[in-house]
Amino acid sequence: MTLVDAGTSRSPVVPVETALPVSAPAPSTDVDHDYLTADQVDALAFEVSRNAEVVFLLAFTGLRWGEFAALRPRDIDLERRRLHITRSASKVNSASVIGPTKTWERRSVAVPGFVVDMVAPLVSETANQNALIWQRRDSTPLRPPTTTHWFGKAVHRLAKPMKHPKTGEYLRDEDGRLIPTTDFPILSVHDLRHTAASLMIATGANVKTVQRQLGHKFATMTLDNYGHLFDDDLDSVAVALDRPHATKIETGQKRAKDAVAAVSSDQKNALPA
Repeated sequence: MTLVDAGTSRSPVVPVETALPVSAPAPSTDVDHDYLTADQVDALAFEVSRNAEVVFLLAFTGLRWGEFAALRPRDIDLERRRLHITRSASKVNSASVIGPTKTWERRSVAVPGFVVDMVAPLVSETANQNALIWQRRDSTPLRPPTTTHWFGKAVHRLAKPMKHPKTGEYLRDEDGRLIPTTDFPILSVHDLRHTAASLMIATGANVKTVQRQLGHKFATMTLDNYGHLFDDDLDSVAVALDRPHATKIETGQKRAKDAVAAVSSDQKNALPA
């Protein structure tokens, strides 16, 4: 691994969609995502200075930040544990605006019960059903936290990025990424969406379920991003297919052996004394 002194932070390129896609997207070869385990999600939620419920919500539902930031009480069905995703918040020319979702489609998102319990008081406290549940002081949608805000600071406390022994500057690998000195990855808030996908797949969710939950336009997009996480399923599939067939073979072999033994016994009894 090549270490280099930290320079300017990389600025992610955010694609802007202006029309509905008319064909399946080209396969992506970039599946180098950072994922948290369920225990690491707990650790992060307990480490942040505020918005612990936001960490849980994003990590266990897979919402995009803009979809989360646009949520209103009317969008949350506490009884059915569902979020109705109909819009998304974004920043245009330094102004926060709310418009359609990234794929221009609405969807229903399942929410774990313990997350619903955390969100329920906030929903109840928001008297106006059309008001934002999470908002800035000027009543505009929350913006994604940067590395110097509450989320990034908590990640750094857990990951403890490597620093130059003399200058104290952060060191980066050959890809320009900070290098953790613990088993906690250095991730962005968007990586909680990837975490949600990995946790769903780990519980046995199929591709279509993950696609629906994440709001991908095509299942191919889900596979392009997370197909490698399904590889472990191949072993379980092989075991599942092998078990009943192996049982049948063992049963057949036992029956054949018993039949041979019975014939041998009959032949032995038929011999003259």
